[in-house]
Amino acid sequence: MFNKQKNTGFLERPVQDTDYLAGGSPLEYEVRIYDGNWKDYANDFELQKQNGLEPMNCVTQAIINSIQAQIKWLLDNGKLEQEIIDFLYQNDCIVDGKIQFSKKFIAILSDTTPLGNYLTKVAQIRS
Repeated sequence: MFNKQKNTGFLERPVQDTDYLAGGSPLEYEVRIYDGNWKDYANDFELQKQNGLEPMNCVTQAIINSIQAQIKWLLDNGKLEQEIIDFLYQNDCIVDGKIQFSKKFIAILSDTTPLGNYLTKVAQIRS
């Protein structure tokens, strides 16, 4: 369990009726990396705290890094439609062969606070 005395940026709350639950997704379950090692598809290794600034967006970084790795896997394995690939290039979401989404934008959109954020709040953003 986390040290409740130290602010880690990860906030906990009980499951809510609006939260997605495992197995409740319309996406079909698929094992993509049998040994669980995603290092060939992970491309963000930035530090959270930079230049003395702590944005408390660790939850956002974790989720966006995971999404970027998933999309890189789909791209590298020919699983993305050309329309999606074109969209990613046209919107500068692929830079130097790496998938890049704005963590700052998602942190703001999901109401990340100086205390941090909830996994569900970042993962379930509705615009």
